[in-house]
Amino acid sequence: MKHYSLPFIILMLLITSSTTTAYVPRQQDTMIQEVYPTGATIYVDDSNTQGPWNGTYEYPYQYIRDGILHAQNNDIVYVFSGLYNETITINTSLYLRGEHKDSTIIDGGNNRSIINVTSDNVRIRHFTMRNSGGYHGNAGIISTANSTMITDCIIYRTRAGVLLSNCSDTGISGCTFHTNGFGITDSSSVYTTIDSCTFYHNGIGVYLNHTHLTTITKSYADSNGIGIYGFQAAHITIADSAARDNDDNEGGMFFSSCTYVNIINCHLSHNGVGVSLLGSSACYIDHCNFSLNTHFALKLREALSSIIITHCLFAENLRYGIHADDSAFTLSWSNLMNNANYGVFTTSSTATAQYNWWGFPTGPAHTGIGTADRVTWDRKTHDYTPWLTFPMPDVGTDWNLDKIFPKPDPITPWSIPIALSGNDTDGDGAPDWWEQKYDYNPSIPDNHQTLDPDNDALTNIEECYMDSSGASPFHRDIFLEFDWTKSMDPNATNKPQASDITQMIDAFVAHNITLHVDTGSLGGGEELPTAPFITYAQIIDYYWDYFLHNDLNTPRHRIFHYGLLCDYSEGRGFAVVPWDNLNAFIISAYNLETTYPSYTRSWLTVAASMHELGHTLGLLATTFKGIDNSNSMKPIYKEFWLHLNYRSILNYLYTWMFMDFSDGTHGLGDYDDWGNLDFSYFKNTDFSYPQQVNLPSTSSTAPRR
Repeated sequence: MKHYSLPFIILMLLITSSTTTAYVPRQQDTMIQEVYPTGATIYVDDSNTQGPWNGTYEYPYQYIRDGILHAQNNDIVYVFSGLYNETITINTSLYLRGEHKDSTIIDGGNNRSIINVTSDNVRIRHFTMRNSGGYHGNAGIISTANSTMITDCIIYRTRAGVLLSNCSDTGISGCTFHTNGFGITDSSSVYTTIDSCTFYHNGIGVYLNHTHLTTITKSYADSNGIGIYGFQAAHITIADSAARDNDDNEGGMFFSSCTYVNIINCHLSHNGVGVSLLGSSACYIDHCNFSLNTHFALKLREALSSIIITHCLFAENLRYGIHADDSAFTLSWSNLMNNANYGVFTTSSTATAQYNWWGFPTGPAHTGIGTADRVTWDRKTHDYTPWLTFPMPDVGTDWNLDKIFPKPDPITPWSIPIALSGNDTDGDGAPDWWEQKYDYNPSIPDNHQTLDPDNDALTNIEECYMDSSGASPFHRDIFLEFDWTKSMDPNATNKPQASDITQMIDAFVAHNITLHVDTGSLGGGEELPTAPFITYAQIIDYYWDYFLHNDLNTPRHRIFHYGLLCDYSEGRGFAVVPWDNLNAFIISAYNLETTYPSYTRSWLTVAASMHELGHTLGLLATTFKGIDNSNSMKPIYKEFWLHLNYRSILNYLYTWMFMDFSDGTHGLGDYDDWGNLDFSYFKNTDFSYPQQVNLPSTSSTAPRR
C-alpha cells in the first residue's frame, strides 16, 4: 500500500473537488515552435475555463476572439486543439494558427460567417471550420482584404467555404472543402492562387465571378455539381489538376463568357461534361486527358475565337469527345479513340483538326459502325487532313490520377435530431402515438433513427415527421417540392397543372410507390419572383434561399427532392447538386415550350421533371447507355435501333410521349428503370464509374517533368 504525505492528499482533494475544470498551466512545448512573424505570440486554449487569462503560454485566453482582440500587427495567435463555438473578426494583420487542423475546430453554430477578415496581410492555418450561417454572404472565411493566406484548413457545412470579394493577392493552399454550397467564391478579385486543394460534395467547388488572373494548381474536384465554374472571368490558368466524378448533368470545369483560359496537364474523367466553354474565347487546352465523361468530354457553344486544343487524349467517353455548336476551334496532335457517339460532332461550326489519331490508320469515320471515331464532315468548314496513321506519343497528362488524387472518403451525414411532438415513454425518439399506430411497443426502445423497414431511404423518424402528409414506414414514399418563378409572360404560369402532376403520381402508384408532390400543401412549394435567366451559380442560391430557407439543419433536406421551375436557365432541364448530393433539378419551362410548341408548357414541365427525378434516384447515363443518349432520337444512328425498345421517359426518343419509366419487359435493348431505382441516391450520391476501364497508354516512355 502506498503512503502519501498530508500536503499531497490535500492537493488531490482540491483537484477532484468542484474545481476539476480549473486550468492547469502548460509546460513549454518546443514541438509547437515554427518560423513565425516577428510579433508576440498570444495563446488560446478552450480548456482554460476558470482563468486566469492573459494570453501567455501558461494562462491562455479561452476564446479566439479574445486572443485577436489583444493582438497587434504582426502578432501570432496560437490556438490549441479544442472546440471553439464562436464567430470572429480579424481586423489586425496577424497570423492565426491552430495546433492541428483536424482537432482545432471553430464551429459557427450556423450563425453568420465564422471568420471575417477585414485587415490586409492575415494568415490562417491549421483549422477546421464548420457550420456557418445559411444566408447569402455567409461563409467559413469571408475576406474583403488583400494578401490573405489560408493554408491547411478543412471547411465544411457552409454556404460558402471561403468568400473573397474585391481582393488582391489571396493564396489558398492545402485546404479541403466539402459539403458547402460553394467551396470558394471569388468575386471581382485579382491575383488569386489556389494550390493543392480538394473539393468534394459541394454545389460548386470554385466559383470565379468577374475575376482576373486566377491560378489553380495541383487541385482536385470530385463529386461536386461543378468542379470549377468561371463566369465573365479573365486570365484563368488551371494546371496539374483533376475533375473526376462530378455531376452527371453538370460536370468538371465550366466557363461562361470567359477569356484567356488555359487548362494544362489536367485530368477530366467521368463528369457529365469534362470542360464546357460557352461564349468564351482565347482558350488553350494542352496535354489533358478526357475520359469516361458521360455526355461531352469538351463542349463548345458560341466559342468563336482562338480555341486551341493540342496534345490531348479523348478516349472512352460515353457519348461525345468534342461537341461544338456555333463555334470555331483548332485540334491538333491529339488522340481520339473509342468515344461512343462521335469523336467530333459539330453544328454551324468550323473545325481545323489536322495531325490527329482517330483510332484507325484510315482516319476519322463517316459512320459509327467502324473502328475509327466518327466525325461530322463538311468540306467547306472542316479539315481533318492530314491525319496520323499511328497513335500520337506523349499526349495527355504525365501523371497518374489515382496515385496523385485518391478518391475522398464518403461523407458522414451531419446528425440533426428531429424533434417530434408527443410523449416518448421509451426515449427512442418516436412518440408513443406513432409507435402504437404502427405496432411498435412504446415501452421498448427501437433504433428509429436508422430503421427503414420499407427501404425507401426515409428512416422511421423521418417517416414520423411526415406522418401528417401521408408517410408510412411500411410503404415506399418519395417527397418532391416544386417551386416556380413567376413567368415573364403575364398570360402563362410555370406552376404545373394538377392533372399533369397526377399522371406522374399515378406512374409511381402503379409500382406501389407513393409520390408526394408539394406545390404548397406540404410545408413548401411557392411562386418565386420573376427571373429572366438563372445561372448555374444562382441555382444554388435559389436552393438555399427557397428550399432550405437558409437553414442547414432543416429536416426537409434529408426528406424531399427539389424541383425549380423557371422560364430560362442554362439548359432545358438538368439534375443539380446544390449542396452536398444530387437531390434537385431545374426545368426551363418557357425554353421547352418554344422548342416543342405542340405540347403544353405544363406537360413539358412535368415530363421533364419526372425525367430529372429519375436522375436523383440513381438512373444516370452511366447506369444504362439508353439514358440521355441524343443519338437514340434519329434512325440514322445505330443507337436509335439499339435502344428502340427502351420505352422510358429517360430515353430522349420518348421523353414527351408518355409519363413512365421502363420496366424492362419490352425486349432486347430495354432496361428495368423501376427495378433499379435507388431511393437513397438523393442523400448518398456516388458518381463513381461502376467498373475499372483500362485506358490506352497516353504518354511516351520518358515523362516530361
